[in-house]
Amino acid sequence: MLGAHPRRQFLAQFSGIFIGTLVSVYTFQLVAPSADVLRKDFPAPAAQTWAAVARAMGGGLENLESFKLWSIVIGGGVGIVLTLLSILLPPRWARWTPSAAATSTGWCPAYWA
Repeated sequence: MLGAHPRRQFLAQFSGIFIGTLVSVYTFQLVAPSADVLRKDFPAPAAQTWAAVARAMGGGLENLESFKLWSIVIGGGVGIVLTLLSILLPPRWARWTPSAAATSTGWCPAYWA
């Protein structure tokens, strides 16, 4: 599409993967020298989200704080509006509406943990 030679594209991608792997591995070793640091300072956001969902399902919605309940209601409303916008708008404008799935992925983890 840009007129680049396929061999040069391959070499650029290969060198990027190779250098990126080296840099990320050694940087990660500097940031987290042991697994204890990972558990304490870098809790997995997805795991925290699913743990919160498990707590809510096990104890019921009445055990959630009102802020979290409102967050669920508002997030559901935003998801419905985004979905309807992408259906009802003309294709020229619908392609600019954010993805409801991507928005919900960003919405949940910050408030549920």
